[in-house]
Amino acid sequence: MEERILLNENEVLITSKRLAFNDEMYVLNLLESVKVTEGKKGNNIGFILLGVTLMVFGFITNTVVYRQNLRFIFSCFIFAGLVIFLAAIVHLIFYKPEHRVELTFASGDTRNIENQDINFIQRVVKALNDVIIFRE
Repeated sequence: MEERILLNENEVLITSKRLAFNDEMYVLNLLESVKVTEGKKGNNIGFILLGVTLMVFGFITNTVVYRQNLRFIFSCFIFAGLVIFLAAIVHLIFYKPEHRVELTFASGDTRNIENQDINFIQRVVKALNDVIIFRE
């Protein structure tokens, strides 16, 4: 049976006999399992709470303290809290988790193909499963 191309995109080439990505070539006869995992979305609750705490601390101490030079210091707490809070919110909104195809070979070697596009990852898994199912 001749070698046919099942997938060729995003620098990943999967044929009926070989897999090439990251400038490396693997023989698919040695492939034992294919598993999909997803990177965890960052837990920003700690940073959000830190930012809110700094802002509240800055506001409270700013209203209690009457010395001008100390007010500037506590205003810096408000500013730092606001920056940390906004950075955590932006990260929470715009972070895209990495999807990963974990390949295990007969030698015990494990390789990962990572991408943020879940549709691409699903096409990779389908092509690899087709290779495993229709081996000679």
